[in-house]
Amino acid sequence: MVALALTGCASSGMCSLPSVGTSTRGGAIPGGHIYHVTTLADDGPGSLREGVRGRNGTVIVFDVSGVIRLASDLKLHNAHITIAGQTAPDPGISIKGSVRIRTHDVIIEHLAVRPGPAASVKEAAYRDAISMDGKPGNDGKPVTYDVLLLNISASWSTDELISMWYPTTSRISIVDCFINQALADAQHPKGAHSMGVLIGTGVKGVELSGNLIAANRFRNPVISQGASVSLVNNWVFDGGQNFVHTYPRGGSERTLIQLIGNVFQAGLDTKQTITAIYIAKMATNEANPDLVYLSENQFKLGPEAKTVAIAEGVSEGKAPILRLASPPIPVREVPQAVLRYAGARPANRDAVDRTALEQINAGTIRIISMPPALTATGINRVWKGPAAPFEAEPDGRLAIVRALCRDHLALGGKVDKECR
Repeated sequence: MVALALTGCASSGMCSLPSVGTSTRGGAIPGGHIYHVTTLADDGPGSLREGVRGRNGTVIVFDVSGVIRLASDLKLHNAHITIAGQTAPDPGISIKGSVRIRTHDVIIEHLAVRPGPAASVKEAAYRDAISMDGKPGNDGKPVTYDVLLLNISASWSTDELISMWYPTTSRISIVDCFINQALADAQHPKGAHSMGVLIGTGVKGVELSGNLIAANRFRNPVISQGASVSLVNNWVFDGGQNFVHTYPRGGSERTLIQLIGNVFQAGLDTKQTITAIYIAKMATNEANPDLVYLSENQFKLGPEAKTVAIAEGVSEGKAPILRLASPPIPVREVPQAVLRYAGARPANRDAVDRTALEQINAGTIRIISMPPALTATGINRVWKGPAAPFEAEPDGRLAIVRALCRDHLALGGKVDKECR
């Protein structure tokens, strides 16, 4: 990903806007090393868990495919790490459990993360698919930042599918992902749940683009006070009780929300009187109010639904308020583009993603409480990379970047300025 790919940035004033997303290289840095996952075991030599414990500057590749069943949360603490699921043989890697990112410069791509039901009510309260929640220390310095989730399939969580928390979390890109079917009645202590994406208080620079967010009851996404978030070209299907909504927190910090070229479409579990975009007043400082910019969004809702409700005291921008990470496509092209490029392995999807897409195309996808069994028969195949992976090639890119790009494109990933 690149920080900005718009022509005429300087002349348009776009460059002066607050930025969203990340341009991190993850573990593909000079002096890095490659770690091969050779087993589906939760821990031990050749496991994914041992790989994420390694030193800074690690690119994790897979010589095996199938389901990794986590005995406990997989926590990332070391910086500059890439988990390259596109290197796995078919049908790819599925993780049964939760991934927690508590560091910086992380890329996770072409993986399915499907936690499934929890073992206890206590565990269900925090069982996300992927969370970015590095708790700040006494110094207040950033903890979790520069994170790219690319071509991820996240489903079947008992809490959020993807969450970002603490104001020390920033510069997050969630691109071309499936974010669908968080579990509704699955032991969460608050009762009926099914939450899509949580963007917490003060989380800055969040980019969601090209994603399919489907069949979640709430938080599609929810944006808390003080966050800055840009949603571009997402297809949000069958939001149960809410599509995009906000959480006031009683503070003075303003919230920046930008929605461009998104499709909001009702499904079988969508409340008939739903409001697709609901922006409450959050900032208590009247001189520095919350700011929202809406452009070219499309609504496919029932006759009793509302498209947009913006509270009095929230300012509406007449031009983009956050720097675009990439130029948007026309909203009429969004569903087709999402179906083509989103999810873990677009060119060869696993059975779970194929079923979800069939149901979305038929309009029959539902919010669920109990997922089917997660099964995948994997194979072994040693991933072959370049001879000198961390040396620069003539174009300045490291050889490992070119190799990972090759595999990304082979799986149907999107061509962009960095991967072509």
